[in-house]
Amino acid sequence: MYKTRSKLQYLEERYSVDKLKRKASSKLKTGFPTIDQNLNIRHGVYLIGGLPSVGKTSLILQLADTFAMAGREVLFFSLEQEEFDLTHKTINRLMSQNRFKSEEHAIEAYKEFAGNITTVTSHSVVTIEEIETIIKEYMSQTNETPIVFVDYLQLIRTDNHMGKRDTVMHVSNILVNIAKQYRVPLFVLSALNRTNYLMPIDFEAFKESGSLEYDADVVFGIQYQLVEDEAFMAMPTDKKRKLINQEKTNDIRKVELVCVKNRFGRIVPKCKLDYFTQMDLFVEGHQDAKYSKTTITL
Repeated sequence: MYKTRSKLQYLEERYSVDKLKRKASSKLKTGFPTIDQNLNIRHGVYLIGGLPSVGKTSLILQLADTFAMAGREVLFFSLEQEEFDLTHKTINRLMSQNRFKSEEHAIEAYKEFAGNITTVTSHSVVTIEEIETIIKEYMSQTNETPIVFVDYLQLIRTDNHMGKRDTVMHVSNILVNIAKQYRVPLFVLSALNRTNYLMPIDFEAFKESGSLEYDADVVFGIQYQLVEDEAFMAMPTDKKRKLINQEKTNDIRKVELVCVKNRFGRIVPKCKLDYFTQMDLFVEGHQDAKYSKTTITL
C-alpha cells in the first residue's frame, strides 16, 4: 500500500526524525578504511557474493561484531552454520586481535558486546515470512532498529509452493521490501553464478540472486586477488582451477571486496584484504605482525 502526503506534511512529520536516523547510520564503521571512507551505511540492501570457502560468513560475522562493539543492535540469521560455530569464530578472532592467552579472557571480552547480538539459526527459522515476522517482533519488543544479516539467500525458503528460481525471486523481493518498510540496513550473502568462479567478479556473476542484484542498493563481491592478474586471466581453465584450489589452502588468503553497484554514490574502490583463516580475521592490508597466532583447538 502506497503512502501519499504533501512535502509540507513530510517536513512537519518525518524530516527531523529521518535526519537523525540518517546521521546515526552514517557513523557506522566496518573497520575497513577503504569502505568507511567511501560508503555511508544506511537502511537498504547490501548484497555480498563470493565463491565457496572465500570467507563470506567470517567476513559478515566480523562486520556484525564490529557494529555490536560500537553499540548497535544486530540481528543475525544463520541458515547454514550452527550458533556454536559462529561463537567460536568470534572468540577465535578476539583472541588473535587482543593477544589473549586463554579462551576465558576472550569470552569475557565477548560478553561486553554479545548482548547486542541476537542470532537466529536454521533450527528456528527457514522461510522469508518467518524472517520478516522476527524482525517486526524484535523491533516492537526492543524499540530498536537492528542491523540485519542473512546467511544466505539461496537457503531461504517460502511458505508458498514455488520452484527454486521463483523462490529466490520471491525471497529477493521481500528482502527489499523489509529494508524499505522497516528502514533497516540488511546485509545478504549470496552464492555466485558457477560460470564466474574463475573470472573477476562483475554484475553478471550475481545471476543466482534472483532480481536482488538489480534491487539491492549496494552490491559487493569477494574474490581472490589473483583473478585480476593478467597472467592468471591468460591461463587455461585447468591451471586457473588449480591455482584457486591452492589459494584455498593458504593460512593467509589474499582477497578483495569489489563493489559493482552503489546506489548511494560512486563505486567504492577495491578493498584488498588479508584473510587469516586460522584466526577468522580479515585485515585491510598486510598487517599480520600485529596479531597473535593463538587459536582455539576444538
